[in-house]
Amino acid sequence: MREEEVSPYEEIVAHLEKIDAMNRNMVPHDIDAYGYLEGVLQKRWPYEPELARCARELLPYQRPKLSVQVQVGERFAERLEEVIQRRLARSQPPPKVIEGKLIEARPIEGSTFRRRI
Repeated sequence: MREEEVSPYEEIVAHLEKIDAMNRNMVPHDIDAYGYLEGVLQKRWPYEPELARCARELLPYQRPKLSVQVQVGERFAERLEEVIQRRLARSQPPPKVIEGKLIEARPIEGSTFRRRI
């Protein structure tokens, strides 16, 4: 019995299929931290602790949750003062405070505290 001979074309196809299978698990080079973590969660590529930790640390820098731009000028300061004055004018009177009496602490004669051992 003779073994079946495999043509060079079939060997190349089999080799390319192996390479494609390996490349499916590789992380693309142009992906950001959020994309990497999303791919790990979706099982598109394997979890690597070092990369995951790095991606987690980079998230606030690559995709910040909030960005604010403020321009402070003379008009802003005037409006802020007006708002503060309005708020002070409509504020409620301060709450009543209960007046307390000062009690002096005196040691009790003949009393000793015993500690349980």
